[in-house]
Amino acid sequence: AELLKELARQWRPPIYLTKLKKGCHDALPVSLIGPGTIKAMGQMLSMALDFRRFRPNILMELDVPFIEESWPGDLLTFGDRGDSAKVRLNRQNARCAITTVDPDTAARSPQVLKAIVDHRSECLGIYGSTEKVGSIRVGDVISLS
Repeated sequence: AELLKELARQWRPPIYLTKLKKGCHDALPVSLIGPGTIKAMGQMLSMALDFRRFRPNILMELDVPFIEESWPGDLLTFGDRGDSAKVRLNRQNARCAITTVDPDTAARSPQVLKAIVDHRSECLGIYGSTEKVGSIRVGDVISLS
């Protein structure tokens, strides 16, 4: 309500706020996924999938495919330094058509998104938001709480 009032004050009414469940991709600042998740998806498709199709900010080494999607609400801490970043996991990452594009050749493979929609309810990986600004380093041990 406060945001709507402020927007109406700054801009000419009528102003409307809409919450979208679909069609609003890359809606949170951090995208995380495990290579095992990408590999398992590729095995379903009988093709190797480059992680760049999924544009993660953080690629996490995880033993169990799709496990990251079960962590909404949890907090990840990267390393055990005083300046370690913390990321709150918010929701599964709904995927868009960019997953169909090979990052090297730009060739399209529509079956990639179709499989994500059919087998993963349109989601692959997880979105998060910064809980504590800090550093993340290659090789950091990630703590889940």
